[in-house]
Amino acid sequence: MEVLAGSLRGMGYSVLPMLVSIAGVCGIRITWIYTLFAINHTLESLYVSYPISWTITACIHLICFMFVRRKFTLKGITQTDSIS
Repeated sequence: MEVLAGSLRGMGYSVLPMLVSIAGVCGIRITWIYTLFAINHTLESLYVSYPISWTITACIHLICFMFVRRKFTLKGITQTDSIS
């Protein structure tokens, strides 16, 4: 998740990964606590919310990264342009 968010920041999109991370990590965990944890009050149920929220957030970051990368390739910006 952090690598994808850092990649988006490096491409000049800093607000997008911030919003995705806040909504993904915090939003999913809060939703988890009020729904699934409310049904099953076990420590394991609470622990499993962390990897699930990170995985979902990483998938959303990946989708955003693919869209931004496509936008860069449509503009004709390549990796070699940024090096020289």
